[in-house]
Amino acid sequence: MFTVTFTFTNASGRACDLTGWPTVGLEAASGKPVALRTERVIQGLSLSSVRLVALAPGGAASFDIYGADFDTGADRACPTTTSLIVVTPPNSRIAFRTPLRVPDCGLFFVAPIIGGRSDRLAWSKIV
Repeated sequence: MFTVTFTFTNASGRACDLTGWPTVGLEAASGKPVALRTERVIQGLSLSSVRLVALAPGGAASFDIYGADFDTGADRACPTTTSLIVVTPPNSRIAFRTPLRVPDCGLFFVAPIIGGRSDRLAWSKIV
């Protein structure tokens, strides 16, 4: 299993809010979307762990993506992505693209936004 933490930083001069799950996708070098299955997960034991995160100017919020690194059915390591990962904050139309090389067994788990620069909470169930 791998975990990658993404951090959003409020670069504006105004406060803003984030809540819920970002959208995560993959994009080939050509700009075409690459098929990616995602499932939302929560931290803790209930949906009440999904909270509004208020970001002051310069403030940060983060979320994790998780995925398998080994295909037990095929008895081999999962292939590594060669695509850009595309992340769109909740309730936004602005997507951020960054190269990311992670194992891709066909399913990524996406945790909700939490306050701070790192997400140290373990997810506990799929929603």
